[in-house]
Amino acid sequence: MRTKISSLFLLLSLLVYTGCGDDESGPSFVTTPEANPDNDTSGKGVYKGVLIGSSGFIKVNLDNLGDGVITLTLNLDGETYDLETEQTYNPDVGFQGYFTGAVTGGLATVGFYTNTTGTEFGFFGIEIPGHPDVSFILVKEKSSELVRCFEGTFSGSDSGIINFLVVGDEWKALARPNGGSADDEAELDGDLNGNTLVCDCDVDGDGTDDMEFTGTINGNSMSGTWADGEGSGTWSAKRTY
Repeated sequence: MRTKISSLFLLLSLLVYTGCGDDESGPSFVTTPEANPDNDTSGKGVYKGVLIGSSGFIKVNLDNLGDGVITLTLNLDGETYDLETEQTYNPDVGFQGYFTGAVTGGLATVGFYTNTTGTEFGFFGIEIPGHPDVSFILVKEKSSELVRCFEGTFSGSDSGIINFLVVGDEWKALARPNGGSADDEAELDGDLNGNTLVCDCDVDGDGTDDMEFTGTINGNSMSGTWADGEGSGTWSAKRTY
């Protein structure tokens, strides 16, 4: 009898252990656009972005489902915060207002605006406790193109944070060296040729390529190399939204 009980206990232990392993296989992400097709040419809809000044992503829902719900989701260093607003969307002028909520023990304020067609939008009046020097890159998601957010780091002769937005066959990235400020960061963009990132990396806008930037995307992971006139190294990133 004791042998049978011991064997049963061992079997149950193995099943529990196996179940825990499955739960830790990795996060699941949306695979189709969240944007409502009715909002593709409207200021309403879904806006997604990544940020640096720590690291994270941001999502603005402007009445995407036609239910009047307007929220801002902010993720900072793996912690998610939901900010709310008292403003509503006006079909004649679009949206402009502040989102507020508790973040890292203080009150965060993020201003957001968009016009009625969703072609001009951005942030203003950003105050996030513990994150005084935050920068964003943001896009409006269309019903035909999923927006994916990736967060990562670069290393080599310089090191820091590099975060990506992948939209269809295009990508954007924001990079900042460790200890640097918004004045030290670079914004990159390019095309996605299959699984290969192609970059016209004119970082300073003078019409010449300032950086050699290569990489590949494999599912929810990205990696590659970088080189400029002052050094070189590698980078990697993982999808976080």
